[in-house]
Formats: sequence, C-alpha cells, structure tokens
Amino acid sequence: MYDQRGRDTSSSRCRLSLSQAATVNAEPHGLIQVCYKNTRGKTVDEQLRNQLSRHRTELANERTLLAYIRTALGFVIVGIPAMWVLEHPYLQALGGLSLTAGAVCLALGLRRFMAVNAMIARAFES
Repeated sequence: MYDQRGRDTSSSRCRLSLSQAATVNAEPHGLIQVCYKNTRGKTVDEQLRNQLSRHRTELANERTLLAYIRTALGFVIVGIPAMWVLEHPYLQALGGLSLTAGAVCLALGLRRFMAVNAMIARAFES
C-alpha cells in the first residue's frame, strides 16, 4: 500500500485505520504524525527536538565544567612555582593560597557538573 507521495505504508510502523486515513488527507504531514508515534505519543519532530535539546544542555554543562577546570589549572600553574621557586615567605603563602583556590575551584566545578547532570536527567525523563 502506498500513500499519495509514493511511500510504502504497509510496514509494521504504519497501519492506518479508515478514520485515520481520512484525517491524513486533511493534514499536510498527517501521515508522519499518525505513523511514527512512540509509546509516549510524541511525534518524531517532538522526539528529535527533545533529544537535540538534551544534547545541547549536556554540552553546555560540559563546557562549564571545562571552564572550571581551566580556572583551577590556572590557579595551580601560578601556585606551584610560587611555592617551589620563590624564596620569599609571603609569596610562598600566596602560592599555597593559589593551590588551595585551584583545588576548591575544581571541587566546586565537579559538584556543580554532577548536580546539573542530575537535574538534566530528571527534566528529560518525563
């Protein structure tokens, strides 16, 4: 069985009843909306939009984590030479403070990344 555009509609995904076939002709893209429904009743367009939205959100979360890591690495790169190379005790203390700030920045970034990942998973379950 073929539709008006010559596509095969006899697959197991697309079994139309007579009432559904009548509505297909009335809507421009009704066949796609009727044939390709998942178990939650969303069309392919909705599924694709949700999937792409989730990927964008996850990538943004990863970029934010990388920014935290970059900042922490900057603190560590400044702190190590200040601790080991410089002889002045105040500069060594500032180096230790810089190392501590790097560790705290990394810990906060990882904590935020995991919290946002959990929020993304909860938001896109429904």
